[in-house]
This record gives sequence, C-alpha cells and structure tokens, in this order.
Amino acid sequence: MSPLSTEQRRSNVITYGRSLVKILEGADQLYPESRRLERLTLKVVRWLYRRRLRELIGAVSADIGAEILAASENITGPIGEVNLN
Repeated sequence: MSPLSTEQRRSNVITYGRSLVKILEGADQLYPESRRLERLTLKVVRWLYRRRLRELIGAVSADIGAEILAASENITGPIGEVNLN
C-alpha cells in the first residue's frame, strides 16, 4: 500500500472537516424537536464535534480551514469564533 500524497491528505482533512460541519448543523436542526434522551445525546455530539472541529481548524493552514468552513450553511453558526490569520 503506497503512502498518501500531500494532495490526498489535504483532501481527506477537508472532507473530514466538512463532515464535522455538517454533523453540527444537522444536530442543531434536530435538537429543538427532539425528545429528552435525544437532546442529551445531541448535546454530547455537538460538544464533541465542536471541539474536534476547533482543534482541526487550529491545526491546519488558513486556506484549508476556509475550505472546511465553506461547507457551512451558516458560517457564523454553531462553530463560534474562528481566527484565520
């Protein structure tokens, strides 16, 4: 098995990050109509994936971070403040 190229790694990171963005937005949409146990589960999911997304954005270059956040329908939504210096 050959190692991934730089472009393949970049693509994988962007795909992973965009998936986190979509999960967060989906959880936010489901939360208001959810039952008690579902709300608890969604709170945990949102907390975990927000944390992972913040860590990911902090670890990648600004251009990759911008490509990840472009998946958001509400770029200023649940992710919070992101600094792309």
